[in-house]
Amino acid sequence: MNRYEIVNVYRIINKIRELEKTEKMSDIRKAYYLYRELGKIYQYKVSYAFMDPNIKDELIEKVYLYEDGTNNEGEALCIDMDKTYVEALELLGIEAKLSFLDENNPLSHANVIFKDEEENYYYADIVGDIMHIKTGMKIRNFGLTEEQALNKLFKRECDAKTNYKDKLNKETKGKITRISEEQLKQWDDKDGYTYEGFYTNDVLDMLAKEMLDEEFLYGFFGTNKKDELVQKKIEFIMERLEIINIHRRKRIGDYEAGRYYEKILNKILTKEEREKYAQINAGYVEEYGERKARFVMVIKKEKENVYYLYNNQSQIFEIIEKEEFIKEPIQYINRPREKINNIQFVNHFEKRLQKERDR
Repeated sequence: MNRYEIVNVYRIINKIRELEKTEKMSDIRKAYYLYRELGKIYQYKVSYAFMDPNIKDELIEKVYLYEDGTNNEGEALCIDMDKTYVEALELLGIEAKLSFLDENNPLSHANVIFKDEEENYYYADIVGDIMHIKTGMKIRNFGLTEEQALNKLFKRECDAKTNYKDKLNKETKGKITRISEEQLKQWDDKDGYTYEGFYTNDVLDMLAKEMLDEEFLYGFFGTNKKDELVQKKIEFIMERLEIINIHRRKRIGDYEAGRYYEKILNKILTKEEREKYAQINAGYVEEYGERKARFVMVIKKEKENVYYLYNNQSQIFEIIEKEEFIKEPIQYINRPREKINNIQFVNHFEKRLQKERDR
């Protein structure tokens, strides 16, 4: 742990000690409270995500960032967050260890396995939940079953999945315990992680019902043109994010913001609308030797493409004129060993628009 982490860990542990004066807390209760509170202090180190491991110099930089640890602003990788969680659990008297997906990979993803006072084993993966924690959403990566954890880590059946399953069985003696959503909700209500009993997920679900009701939309927005509706729905949400984000306790990092807005679009747009009319793209700019995320949203309309750029101060996507957007020094990893600049990015969308017009 660095100084930033030490200060925050001891602050959280002191909170737990205060809670213990009025509440009998089990190991799993303490571990969950710690997990939730630690998630608030981190943001994902985006430079790492934009290093292409297929390019030698960038692979070297990626290894350096992996080994570099958390910086003083709380930017970290899974390995840093999980190491700190393990050390903090041990300070609370809870046995814990890192669990690497691939011991032979110097950049392996890591999770945490810990054991409570009743010899039950639990799985946790903070990096998968920092966006949920900072936006008031349900936790998705704590207290999972073995099957749930494996399905999150591996999208298909493969040797790596089989190998990690065997490894987990050895580390936990085949006894990973699940924590129910009902139990997590009970703790979240008690600790103030919901707002009047609601998660942000619940607010988005309510909005989604309206945003997917075509009759309501036509009357509310005064148009039945699909491309116009998509833009109006997105701008409607942008104007009301203060309500949606009511749970926020701290500013979210750029990487978490990108995931957050993807989740919002998935809620308010149909699959057809997402595929045909709206797209979020992740790029980066070089600043003082670091790569900083830039998220771009493109709404593909019948007569023009509309460009939006994520503003990490206002924390919403803001419309930007195409001529101004082209000047942004953004680069995108198009495919392994191939990057494109912002001019090429815009040209791609404008050519697609022209093809649609020519049909």
